[in-house]
Order: sequence, then C-alpha cells, then structure tokens
Amino acid sequence: MTEQVDPISEDTGTSAQRRVPERIGKYRVVGVLGQGAMGVVYKAADPVIGRHVAIKTIRAGLLDDDQGTDYRARFRNEARAAGSLNHPGIVSVYDYGEEGELAYLVMELVEGRSLAECLTELPQFPLPDTLRVMTQLLDALQFAHERGVVHRDIKPANVLVTRGGQAKITDFGIARIPSSTLTQVGAAMGSPSFMAPEQFLGEEVDHRADLFSAGVVLYRMLAGVLPFTGTTKAILYRICHEQPTLPSTYLRVPQAAALDAVTMRALAKRADERYANAAQFRIALEQAVRDPASVQPSLAGPGVAQTSDPAAAQGGAWSVATIEFLGKSLSAQVGPVAQIMVRRAARTKGRPEELIQRIADQFTDPQLRQAFLEQSDALAQKVHRLEANPNGPPTLGGPGSEHSPQLLEMASKALTYHVGPIASVLLRKALAAGGDRAQFIERLAGHIASSEERERFLAQMAKIQ
Repeated sequence: MTEQVDPISEDTGTSAQRRVPERIGKYRVVGVLGQGAMGVVYKAADPVIGRHVAIKTIRAGLLDDDQGTDYRARFRNEARAAGSLNHPGIVSVYDYGEEGELAYLVMELVEGRSLAECLTELPQFPLPDTLRVMTQLLDALQFAHERGVVHRDIKPANVLVTRGGQAKITDFGIARIPSSTLTQVGAAMGSPSFMAPEQFLGEEVDHRADLFSAGVVLYRMLAGVLPFTGTTKAILYRICHEQPTLPSTYLRVPQAAALDAVTMRALAKRADERYANAAQFRIALEQAVRDPASVQPSLAGPGVAQTSDPAAAQGGAWSVATIEFLGKSLSAQVGPVAQIMVRRAARTKGRPEELIQRIADQFTDPQLRQAFLEQSDALAQKVHRLEANPNGPPTLGGPGSEHSPQLLEMASKALTYHVGPIASVLLRKALAAGGDRAQFIERLAGHIASSEERERFLAQMAKIQ
C-alpha cells in the first residue's frame, strides 16, 4: 500500500502532514472526505465498475487489543447490517476488507452533507422540509425493521442529505441484526441525547428504540433545540423520568398542537406506548401536517398532570379576561397547555386565591409549582381587578412587563437549549427579581456552567431588540 503526502489543516489552525494511501485494496484513493479520532474517510475510485465510492477506515493499531477487536467487530457488523439493506433511504455498503492494521468499509458516495450540518446552519427547519426528511427517514427505518435490523444510533449526524434532498441513514456500527452478538442486554450503546430509556437502563431493545430516537430528531427539527439537554447524567435522568417542553412552545404553525401529539407519543417512556412501527409514525406525522384537526391534541407538558376530561376546556365560571390573563402568565412555564390548566381550574367559582391554588395543584414538578406560587399574591390581585372590570383590557403587568415579548421568548428558547426544561423556572425567578434588561440577561447567563456557552447565550441576547 503506497502512500502520498496530503496537507490537512487541523482545528488548531496549524498545518500537518498526513499520509494518504494511493490505494486501499483494489480502490484508488482520490481524496479525503473527512477524519475522526480513529480513522479517515476517503473518496476513492472503483477500477472495475468505474464509480466513485467512500471508504471509511479505522486503524485498530492505535488501540489496545480489546478496543481494536471491538472496533473491527463493529465494522463487520456495519457491513453485515447495511450490506443486507437495499433502499434509497439507506447508504449502501459494497465491501469490507482488512490490510494489516487497517480495516475499511466501502460505501456509496453520497454527494451532500449530514442532517447535523444542515441543522447547524438552519436550527429550526421549515415544516415542509421537516416532513420530507422525516417521512424518508421513517420509510427507511420501516424497511430495516422489517428485515430484523435495528439501528440503535439514529441521530442527525447519522442521516445524510443528498443535494437532491434525499435523506439516507448511515453508520450501522452498533445495529442489532438477527445474527449479531455485538451488543447484548445490559450494554448501553448510542448517543445520549437520542437514546431511548430502555437503552440507558440496559433493558432489551427492539425497533421501538429507533422510533424514540426518530422522535428526538423530529423534535430537534421542529423546535430548533433538543428535548433533553445537560450533562450525560442529567440527560439520562430526564429521558427516563421527565417530559420535555412541548415542541409547540417554539413552533408557530397552525399544526402545532397536532405535532405535539405525534412527537410526544414517539417520545413515550414506555416502548409499548410509542407507535407500533415506523410506518404508523409516518402516517401520523403526515396526518398532523395535512389534517391537524383530525389528530387528538396532547396535553403532556413538563411537570403537568394530564387529563382526558373534555370539560377541562370550558372554564365558564370566571371571566374571559381572567382566563386569558392567567393563561398568558403561565405559558412561560408550561407552554400551550397553560390555557387547559387554567380552564380546568376555572370550572369552579370562588376567591381568586382559590383559583390560583387550584392551578398550582396541577403541577407535578415541585420546582415549577413553587415558582408559580411565588407569584400568587400578584396574580390574585390582578384577578380581583379583572373580575371587578371584566370588560377592561387584559394587560399582563407584573414583573417582566417592561421587557419585550420577543426578548422573553428568545431568552426562554436559548436558555432551554443550554440548561434544559428547568429554564422556565429560572426565567420566572429572574423576572421576579426585577432590574433592567442587562441585569435580567446576566441573571439568566449565570445559570450556564460553560463559559463558552454563556458567551454564546449573551451574544444571542444582544441581537434582540
């Protein structure tokens, strides 16, 4: 295997000399497509068929014996898993080989980029593009699942998007296939933010783990943020025990409520509460986009009790002004489900203080409940005034009213990206503390541990009028 020298710029900005093989097996190397800690992906030419291919390599010699054996096993697993699947939504694998310490996988060359790169450039996808990518992804998963292959690491980095807009799944290295013994029950493998609860818990994993991961991808495309964030330990806890903020909190389309229902079902903690298969998930998503009125809305929200009582939406005992005011006041903490909570509490007449307490009783998260109750006196006073003059304008007033709605909305979205669902509590506390715009933003930034992420947050806020 002869080599040539190719200069590649490193992340540090310095120039390094990397040895690029002229050939790998029968394939003639024509360039470098990418590199990672364990190997390089090359562009190469197949001299027999006359087509260009991508060759993914690992240098097992860089690892100790056990690690090298494991990586080779994953490579062989990927060759068997993807090699058995011929579908336009799956990157084809043509060949597997080993030369000395080098193991390599020959794959279809995809002219495009990963979905992760697309989301970096455009964090929140337009709904038509989201529907197109997700339906293609789910069609490919259905095809793989019908053949007994479970990917187990579905995430934007493992979805390539061609220049023509076709989404293709790649990297089946930790896939479970009928003949594979690569991973067993009790081994948690995957990317934390996209893993299903059963993967973290070391339980038996089937195709529904891929549906959970696809639900996280859908949420990321709709909302522009991940549903579960934080340290690996925090992500594990949130995925297994907490409901994420509804994606409609970040979404301004008529289909928002229907998309909430579809996404939250895909993200169900129990596998048997998710869609039965990828085809069912795809049909539900298409229905939510094209006929949202036919989809049962989801009331799930962070730390909020669910209800199936249709009377909860009535709330006729109090004035419309009161219901609208309390719904808007609560929405920063729980999103669109706020109006449902208020109307449920407002079915019974009584003193404003009793109404506020009935709303608070619906929180299952003690931090959210306490943050809401800290405002109870101010809220009750406002309700007294609105009930005395129900035809007056339902102005919000109170802490934070001096800040623009755009600032509050973007602060909530950006902070959620960095600290997760607890952002709504922190936002309320920062508002209650008072102060000007700069003090408000500094209080929020103080909750972001990473100095780099904190600076990024401050830069985002500086752009908001």
